[in-house]
Amino acid sequence: PRDGAPPALSFAQQRLWFLDRWQPQSAFYNIPSALRLTGPLHLSALQSAFDELIRRHESFRTTFQDGPEGPVQLIHPVLTSPLTLVDLRELSSEQREPEALRIASDEARRPFDLAHGPLLRTTLVRLDVEHHVLVVVMHHIISDGGSSEVVLRELAALYDAFLRDEASPLPPLPVQYADYAVWQRSWIQGNVLDAQLGWWRQQLHGAPHALRLPTDRPRPALQTFNGALLTRVLPRTLSEALRAFHRAEGVTPFMTLLAATQALLHHYSGQDDFTVGAPVSGRTHAGMEALVGFFVNTLVLRARFDPRISFRELLAQARESTLGALAHQDVPFEKLVEALQPERDLSRSPLFQVMVAYQQDLHVEQALPGLITRPVPLDGQGAKFDLTVSFTDTNEGLRASFEYNTDLHDEATVARMADHLSGLLTDVIAAPARPLASLSLLPGQERHQVLVEWNASDVAFPQNLLVHQIFEAQVARTPEAAALAAGDDTLSFQQLDERANQLAWHLLSLGVGPETRIALCVEHSFDLVVSMLAVLKAGGAWVPLDPTLPADRLAFMLADSGARVVLTQERLKSVLPAHAGPLVCVDADWSQVASRSTQPPPPRSLPDSLAYVIYTSGSTGRPKGTLLTHRGLSNTALAAVREHRFDSSSHVLQFASIGFDACV
Repeated sequence: PRDGAPPALSFAQQRLWFLDRWQPQSAFYNIPSALRLTGPLHLSALQSAFDELIRRHESFRTTFQDGPEGPVQLIHPVLTSPLTLVDLRELSSEQREPEALRIASDEARRPFDLAHGPLLRTTLVRLDVEHHVLVVVMHHIISDGGSSEVVLRELAALYDAFLRDEASPLPPLPVQYADYAVWQRSWIQGNVLDAQLGWWRQQLHGAPHALRLPTDRPRPALQTFNGALLTRVLPRTLSEALRAFHRAEGVTPFMTLLAATQALLHHYSGQDDFTVGAPVSGRTHAGMEALVGFFVNTLVLRARFDPRISFRELLAQARESTLGALAHQDVPFEKLVEALQPERDLSRSPLFQVMVAYQQDLHVEQALPGLITRPVPLDGQGAKFDLTVSFTDTNEGLRASFEYNTDLHDEATVARMADHLSGLLTDVIAAPARPLASLSLLPGQERHQVLVEWNASDVAFPQNLLVHQIFEAQVARTPEAAALAAGDDTLSFQQLDERANQLAWHLLSLGVGPETRIALCVEHSFDLVVSMLAVLKAGGAWVPLDPTLPADRLAFMLADSGARVVLTQERLKSVLPAHAGPLVCVDADWSQVASRSTQPPPPRSLPDSLAYVIYTSGSTGRPKGTLLTHRGLSNTALAAVREHRFDSSSHVLQFASIGFDACV
């Protein structure tokens, strides 16, 4: 009974009221639909039909405001929502259709005022005498998908009656949505709530709070709702095979499609345990079926995998979890979140991030008597979750719609996911007993691309040329071109080669032979490149010692590598540990080096000879010296030139540490 006080909101309404206060003037929770009407339309009968709908359903006459103990519903005895007529006949025939679609999209995105209403908006766009577009927009706080079906069904009955000057054929409604809201709050409490929540606590105990699908971009710190929609209709043969599969396995279409989507998400994420959401109509009593209101609830369905599980076993798990969730669906999702208190993460929706839905197609072709009606697709209003996969049974086949967050996913990524789901469905219904781990998501063409085309990386390179010989060939081609620049100073290729040759002869005089290890502790300068080339020309292998490293690290690498000679600069001698072998300062001692020949020494190395030694970081134990050969160095150098398309106009900044491969 109504006691005279404004009724409280249902739990679902209260969440939307809060979200509207948090983000006012948002159209995110609009429910828009549009129909193309062809034939003789009676405007007065249509307006009268909407007037009767508003009179009949309190939801259309409800607004919301704060009360002493929280928000309340204000149910107005009368609240008008006139049918707005927009006549486009003054435009050219080519302009009318685009303008009608623009108006429909604008209406879909125009926000509502929950405090003042009305929360139903109707617009009729007239293209010519027998062609109209009807746009109906409701706010989710008074409506849901089931309500849209009620509105369409009752609108057709009322329009037909008013065309014939008859009274409404619809029986009076015994209860209204506000009655349901009051009943829900009085029933879902105490022992009833505890019993229902106990099942959910057991079902979701230990479930991870996030499904970590790979994304095209980093996840924003705050959850965003920018979205787009991609739709595919599965081939008719696959759609018919799915219907036969449901019957043979004794499951509903939703259970099969849920299990297939879970298998897809498992392959994509690599997670063996995760949850997805699923909408349920929430109309659990006969008295709710004819009402307009926000009844839909969200269930949380858990999937668990092991390497041996087959699709048939996953399907049985999906069946069990779905039936259990439906038996405990009276717990509002808001109450579930409140009770479970999941880990707070402002970048994700709580409990799940992917929604899976299934529905029968809403047939609207003969919705209004005397008119041919067709649905008009409207621009997406965003994405409530990271991903929503909706399946709709249509006459053309099963339609799969992917609503995705555009801040996370690209259209191409979602399109590939849709292809993978289609292929997965084909495979699992053909062989439901196969282990899921043995299934491949990749269709033949993509599989060939990944395994063959992307791995066709063989490129010929000079197998028997050493890297300093490749450099010498470049010197012969462009001797006067600038090879190095530092500030205002430059070295040509010929000058660089001659200096490296002189230092190589000097190293040979110190007893350097094939694969002799030479410690190299030099700052970024011409001396660095001269020294590297000289060591290679002398047949040795350099061991880079970054002068910024701690003294004990330098001492370890010097001792562990067994370096015979040290190349350094005068100002760095103080950072080097004591060393028994020769030490050459390539700046201060250059007068001795400059007396050597500028011609290259004869080759002293083979392609598989040691070229340099790079030490690991040692973060997981003692640092280890990694041995790199001339063949690998030549291949890497030529690949870099090719990959980055270096030419004579290229400029490359040498900023990497000398102890890092990028320096080479």
